[in-house]
Amino acid sequence: MNGQMKDNKALIKEVASLAAVRSDKLHVISSSGSWAVVRGGTTPTFHTLRKFPTQQEAISYAKEFAKKHPSEIVVHNSHAEVVKRILQYSVSK
Repeated sequence: MNGQMKDNKALIKEVASLAAVRSDKLHVISSSGSWAVVRGGTTPTFHTLRKFPTQQEAISYAKEFAKKHPSEIVVHNSHAEVVKRILQYSVSK
């Protein structure tokens, strides 16, 4: 396993531990050269919803997902630092 893969696994593990606290949060994270949208759970694991080639595509997907599943979207940079939080809640008719 090369250094980059080890770094990615460590970042994913760190984000997973943060995501485990609340399941109503979606995280956009860098993952093995792509961008993943992950959803936290009640255990120290997370569920990858989908992967995208760009961060912007991942954010767009997270926003669409959050229209049906009210969520806070937490966007991370490639170093796992939080760079943006987006509150996305569906509107009742």
